[in-house]
Amino acid sequence: MPVDLRESRYPYLWDLRTADGVRMHFRLWARRGTDLDLTVTAVHESRREPLVEGLEVGTSPIVSVQLTEDQAEDLGLGPGVAYWVTDGTLRDASGAEVELMATAPLTVPARWLRPLPAQG
Repeated sequence: MPVDLRESRYPYLWDLRTADGVRMHFRLWARRGTDLDLTVTAVHESRREPLVEGLEVGTSPIVSVQLTEDQAEDLGLGPGVAYWVTDGTLRDASGAEVELMATAPLTVPARWLRPLPAQG
């Protein structure tokens, strides 16, 4: 992934007026200048250049859990709303972080892709 990810250079990759666009911009900015494995899920022909959507797979101890209706009621929260506990860190009984599989969506120019080496 390139180091220089200025919005002026790649204005078509994200829309900073939306929450999803800001998240995408941050994910790309955090990974700039690095290699990452991306599972391609879609290809889009753009006016400027072909783009690929994909999922980066990794691990993280950070979890988000949606509360059940009963849990929300037990906490005195109003009905009919989806409540989430977010940005929690999963730990085992000793206090060590537990790593879980995590995916993050990314959209990048197709020219950034390089094939993975053959596994044998």
